[in-house]
Amino acid sequence: MTDFQIAIMTLLIGYFLGQSTDWIKFYFTVWRKMSAINVEIEDIVCILQYKRSRIEEIAGMIADPRMIGKPAPGEISELMYSKHFSDISPYYSRKKRSRIFTFYQTIKTFNEGTADLKCRDPEYFNKGLANLYYYALLSIEAATDLSSPENIPDLHKKEARLRKANKEVESFCIKYKLLNGD
Repeated sequence: MTDFQIAIMTLLIGYFLGQSTDWIKFYFTVWRKMSAINVEIEDIVCILQYKRSRIEEIAGMIADPRMIGKPAPGEISELMYSKHFSDISPYYSRKKRSRIFTFYQTIKTFNEGTADLKCRDPEYFNKGLANLYYYALLSIEAATDLSSPENIPDLHKKEARLRKANKEVESFCIKYKLLNGD
């Protein structure tokens, strides 16, 4: 082999090694961000279940005349989604991307409901608490879509699941007498 051939061979091997390393780093970065979003979704579901039980506690405490002020649940952070979803969304299937978006939209609605609950009149508090309970239920249901097979219809296309959530909110409101006089 001549010096020229050795130089060209070394150049090509170096080029392919560099490209392979870049591809592996890129793949690993995308995989890490996808994993971070999946972990965040699992964490948010746990937080939602806690907030749902906390909303029930608050609804039970409202009737207590000794209670000063009205405690309200806080917002849910969605840091990984807001930072990384736009980078990795092309690597999800269309269905998965749609389901993740729907889940985070329900979280956004929940957060808007908590902010609204703190800003509105005291008369609105009971209705706002019922709305938060509903948003928490919808978010949990939307999260179950993320782990279900892609051929299962989405939450907004499944009327039975929405009716079940509505009945649960209705029984919650009746149990804690939240919508009296409405």
